[in-house]
Amino acid sequence: VTRDGRLWVGLETGVTSSPDGCKFDRSPELEGETVKDITTDGKGETVYVVTGQPGKTGYVWRHKPGATAFEKLAQLDDLNVMTIDVAPSNSERVYLSAQPYSTIRGRIYRSDDGGKTFTTDIGDGGASSSGFKADGLLFIGAIDKTDPNRLLSRHLHAQGSDLMLSKDGGKTFENVLSIKSAMFGFAWSDDGKTYWAASGLKEDGLFRSDDRGAHFKLVSNEGVLWLHSSPKTLFICGNPFTYGQTTIARSDDRGATVTPIAKFSDIKGALGCTNICVEFSGLRSAARP
Repeated sequence: VTRDGRLWVGLETGVTSSPDGCKFDRSPELEGETVKDITTDGKGETVYVVTGQPGKTGYVWRHKPGATAFEKLAQLDDLNVMTIDVAPSNSERVYLSAQPYSTIRGRIYRSDDGGKTFTTDIGDGGASSSGFKADGLLFIGAIDKTDPNRLLSRHLHAQGSDLMLSKDGGKTFENVLSIKSAMFGFAWSDDGKTYWAASGLKEDGLFRSDDRGAHFKLVSNEGVLWLHSSPKTLFICGNPFTYGQTTIARSDDRGATVTPIAKFSDIKGALGCTNICVEFSGLRSAARP
């Protein structure tokens, strides 16, 4: 959502937007393009979209305030993009997390001209020297509020998940948190000093950093799929594949204690088929290595 209240939605076949949630307008210049990710700049005014699919050239697109159409920026040949983000303090600094379609070795790509061109300091042979201990996908978690060179990325691989911190614009990374499961939840405070990261499993739990992501500590045992931080409250979506798990919860003490708001059992209506599907999916997920 941009500051003017317009909702932007990335689709498999382009981008649509709505000023009021009722009337939706397609962006014709992106028709037929598969949207990989969508974001805004730090002011929430300019929209960035990245597109691409195997065998088709991908692009970075930008829609500025008052513009009638998206402008096409960088061309991304054979690049499977996971995330795109813009530095809050410098709109010229744009990051991509991606990898060629032929590999699962994630890389960080950096732009210093507002998304027109990108470079990477992590090459095919540089994963270990840059701080990554295994091949796996990278997802940008957050870019520091005041320092465009400081960013956190989630690194998901066969051995689990790592949270990686870079202080030099993605040239090198240090591991600040490791868990043996998938790190789904990630959130940060408005002032950029506090970060949260969480596993989908209770045994790996919810972690918090109070020093801009340099160090993390376990604060509670919650299985988390999504996190969202508001000025006073941390909102949590629980893992639905855990029997009796809270659907939505909140924490008013930065994650130390979690108060349930609603469970799936609170939903009224004929959900018998849905319940069976959820339980069956949970059994299948639990059986996977």
